[in-house]
Amino acid sequence: MKRRFSLAAILALMFFSLDPGNAIGQKINLDTLNVEQLKIYKTNSYRMQSAGIILTTTGAAITVYSLIFLLRSESLDQSIGWSGTFGKIFMGGCALTGAGVPLWMVGSKRQVKAEIALRKMNVVSVNSGAIGVGLTVRF
Repeated sequence: MKRRFSLAAILALMFFSLDPGNAIGQKINLDTLNVEQLKIYKTNSYRMQSAGIILTTTGAAITVYSLIFLLRSESLDQSIGWSGTFGKIFMGGCALTGAGVPLWMVGSKRQVKAEIALRKMNVVSVNSGAIGVGLTVRF
């Protein structure tokens, strides 16, 4: 008998593989960090944001593709229906989107905070843009 992983185990593995334990759930006071540590924090925030963008867009594309395929082929064959292959692909796409959105939001929020802290120390990064201009989403 072939043993399969549950969806919860796969999601937990994906979550913990993105961050190897150095910043999960930790509140970091940016006022206590020096310039080099702030640059590392900003780089890690950028990586988190990029991972969130990739997961969200990939998950949304997979979800839309599988949903379209499911709705068009619902009357053809039961093996590719909601309980079949494309139903599982649809759930995987939803899981990727659900995991990507918080990473995207938290990463961008941390990146802006690190940029503000660096500007307080009069350190301007090369690719810095205007901070405080744009759309803000708060949870």
